[in-house]
Amino acid sequence: MWYDAVYQPGEIKVVAYGEDGRPAAEKTVRTAGRPHHIELVPSYVEKTSPGGLPLLDADGKDLLYVTVKVMDKDGNLCPADSREMEFSVSGAASYRASANGDPTCLYIFHKPVMPAFNGMLTVIVCSGDAPGKATLTVRAKGLRPASLDIEVR
Repeated sequence: MWYDAVYQPGEIKVVAYGEDGRPAAEKTVRTAGRPHHIELVPSYVEKTSPGGLPLLDADGKDLLYVTVKVMDKDGNLCPADSREMEFSVSGAASYRASANGDPTCLYIFHKPVMPAFNGMLTVIVCSGDAPGKATLTVRAKGLRPASLDIEVR
């Protein structure tokens, strides 16, 4: 319980101890700096190309879920960021939808724009019917854009 914890910028480290009294797990969280760039993290990808790219089947139905994160220059998530993100997909795939997990958000899922919620959101890319390469690009005001290459076979 954290009722009496006082906020201060910096870092906090939590250590969980096992029954034997030795550390079993630990987690460190650092205060984020100013938002700097966008990071794209493909969800668990069952298939990857020989080059390590996410691989989708060229059946017009295969989906790739990508987590979009607003990060500071040191790679820390910026959990207070809620800026609007814009998505585009070029090549052998298309934009399908996005969602941010905010139950009060009124943005439409199938439009290629969505605000971040707690610094994150998810974008869904759908394969096309023909093989080739595709690129997901995410842009937001004040941040470096990010791109993710995808192979469709």
